[in-house]
Amino acid sequence: MEDSGWPARIAAARARLAAGDVPRALRHLAGPIDDAPAEALELRARACRIGGDAAAAVAPLMQLTRLRPASPVAEHNLAAALGDAGFALEADQAATRAIAKGGTAAATWLVKARALTALGYLDEAALAFDRSLQTGPDEAGVLRERAQLEWMRSRDPAALRSVVERLRERAAGDPSAAVHLCECLRAVADASAALDALAPWLVREDCPDAVLLAGFGAAIDVDAPLALRLSHRVWERGRSRDQAAVAHAYALLGADCPQEALPILDDHLARFPEDRAAQGAREAVLRVCGDARALSATDYAATVRIVRLRPDLEAGDRTRWLDRLSGALRALHPFSAPPFGQSIRGGVQSRIDPRMTDDADIHAVFDGLEATLASYAESLRPRKDRAGRARLEISGAWSVRLSTGGRHVDHVHPGCRVSAVAYVDLPPAVASGSRQGWLRFGAAPTGAGRTLPPLHWVEPRRGDLVLFPSWFWHGTEPFEGAGDRLTLAFNVSERQGG
Repeated sequence: MEDSGWPARIAAARARLAAGDVPRALRHLAGPIDDAPAEALELRARACRIGGDAAAAVAPLMQLTRLRPASPVAEHNLAAALGDAGFALEADQAATRAIAKGGTAAATWLVKARALTALGYLDEAALAFDRSLQTGPDEAGVLRERAQLEWMRSRDPAALRSVVERLRERAAGDPSAAVHLCECLRAVADASAALDALAPWLVREDCPDAVLLAGFGAAIDVDAPLALRLSHRVWERGRSRDQAAVAHAYALLGADCPQEALPILDDHLARFPEDRAAQGAREAVLRVCGDARALSATDYAATVRIVRLRPDLEAGDRTRWLDRLSGALRALHPFSAPPFGQSIRGGVQSRIDPRMTDDADIHAVFDGLEATLASYAESLRPRKDRAGRARLEISGAWSVRLSTGGRHVDHVHPGCRVSAVAYVDLPPAVASGSRQGWLRFGAAPTGAGRTLPPLHWVEPRRGDLVLFPSWFWHGTEPFEGAGDRLTLAFNVSERQGG
């Protein structure tokens, strides 16, 4: 029987949600979903998704499909939440049901295309993307995803030429399409081609900030003066100053003006102390300035932590587990090229979060790590801030397979606190004593194609997990010869008060 107080609870939740108070909105909607009316279920799912918890939206949306068994919209909404939560197989199944019930929206085909991509059904995913584009307008974001899929499955620029040309046609009048085109061309061509594509926008006085920042990203390593001009335009306007702070600091660094970059970053970090990209930029600036506050090799050695996975197993059992883990991860790599914008050179990355598989050997990597991760995250806090109230969550996981000549360019991970990488398979070159394939720290890029020398290295060992602060500049040394380098990596975030 429906609770007679639901109308008041729904009204209160709507008011809280309109005010941006997701936790209180959800408290008004709490309770068994079996007794909730459809309006409350819709609102609860919406609040969960606004709060960034797509997985929590699944249960109310699933109940809605029971209340509305003939509704393609209910199935679509469930499919979208499942996809956002990482449940690719279930998302594909729900999207298929939505289509069978008469759902022909471009958005439903898009959900299906993304799920099929994550599952590794690349030909079927390409067809689903095409149906989405045929059903709806040439959405710039969808064209970008379609181009990325073609690149990942073929690594052939010619294979995605028609999609890129459609994106180029949109870019003439759509700044978001121009940004996506720039990203595509940086991956499949080069920075010069990306800048040429943006040229008609960059000369306009009303060029949007997002396009200027995309131009900065393409220019920073090939044309330092242009990168500085573009970032300065955004900085001078002021309306996107917070988003532009890190870019403008890097542009100043590339233009050999590090002393001007430091106060920009210090001011930004005073207001946004958890901005990991800004922390990484500041570290690069401090090193270039020769500032004593910059990290030393000793600091890196003392902070990076190495953990042995599955120490409970005997040597032979552990080797067999790692062999099974290797097979399970390799099954997640159907691609020929990495996604756009990644640090990978000469390798591929999984498109499904390994945790979302039903493989026990993959899950065993994460089992029992809670105390280790909590202890390490707490050790990174200043002592005065160690209150022990943060809730840790793994905010993303992936696998990377590098082949001969492969490496990671140096980068940081914004939006999280701790980064981790587990070594599953290693090429013989890693043990050669020449640091081939080793993890390195401190080699920050400083613009104009320059990179600071690394300060610390970690020799990968099969079955080791390496933990480090996500703002540490890290990359890998390239390796040559037979074999490949297979890893499972993840990021850890904190939520205060959990």
